[in-house]
Amino acid sequence: MIEISQKLVKALKERNLTLSTAESITGGLVAKLITDIPGSSKVYLGGIVAYSPKAKIEILKIDREIVEMLGTVDPLVAELMSTNVRNLFKADIGLSTTGIAGPDPIEGKPVGLSYVGISVHNKNFVFENKFQGDRIIIRENVAEFLLKKLLEILEGG
Repeated sequence: MIEISQKLVKALKERNLTLSTAESITGGLVAKLITDIPGSSKVYLGGIVAYSPKAKIEILKIDREIVEMLGTVDPLVAELMSTNVRNLFKADIGLSTTGIAGPDPIEGKPVGLSYVGISVHNKNFVFENKFQGDRIIIRENVAEFLLKKLLEILEGG
């Protein structure tokens, strides 16, 4: 995963773009992968680990009714997380992760289901995936998937 992180930080620097993160399922792993790269402080502004519904509502300012109606693992929630963290940090790009790493399903949704959000200026992207494995593998796969998707968007793919 270090290679993807290096490519991403390089691409952000070349484009003079800044980034912020709002993580739930990955618990800060995306921020770690980015900040492991020397020079990432030029592009990474900060992040929020919004692990609980309360954090999503109070810190990321997601409407309580949305969370109560849809749950926390939902494409709209992923979109709002990425948009709101981008706005909170005044970054060019906001990233988000939400999902279920297990061991048990939550909100009637299966283990391995995840949504990642990417907010770039005024464009929003949300991607769904279902990963197999234990908590560690699922979380790593979600983080890697998100970084790859952002790199594809930056490279015009």
